Amino acid sequence: MRIACLQRLSILAQAPRQGDDGATLANVGELEVMPKVLVLVAGDSDSSKSIAQSVREGAAAVRFTEVDIRAAESCDAADLRDYDGIVVVGSGGHVTPAFATLIASGDVTDANAFTNTVMASAGFDDGAILDRLASLGGIIVAERPSGLAADARAKLIGARVAKVAEWVRHALSHEHARHHHAH
Repeated sequence: MRIACLQRLSILAQAPRQGDDGATLANVGELEVMPKVLVLVAGDSDSSKSIAQSVREGAAAVRFTEVDIRAAESCDAADLRDYDGIVVVGSGGHVTPAFATLIASGDVTDANAFTNTVMASAGFDDGAILDRLASLGGIIVAERPSGLAADARAKLIGARVAKVAEWVRHALSHEHARHHHAH
């Protein structure tokens, strides 16, 4: 059993193979399962920006994950729907008025808009932001309690959101393939 686990891990650690035309496996067969994660900055402090960078680093460490960082002021509900994972970042308990308006908009509260979107928060003092995100109906990934510094916790939550978004995206691709072949 231990040998099988080691073999599997060594296979997962290998770099993607190159095809004859130079295309990697990511370009050939894994494009449809590449997760996109948005780091949505809902605070305007320097601490929020630092935490956002740490979340980005954590999410980007998950293979094939695309990560964008955007301020809440530059997003609307349609923008949010383009992502498999959203991490709302702030500092303390305060959010920008733009984030409060965005999260309360009718376009965001559509019952099915975020059913398969993985959501989390980083840098906030309490769970109020998670409560707001949960009201959107997405999949909530909570931060595990730890004694780590804020930036280290932010990297972990970024990686967790990217990994869960990858799993959901992969599962949905199989569901789509099954329905496509059934017709």
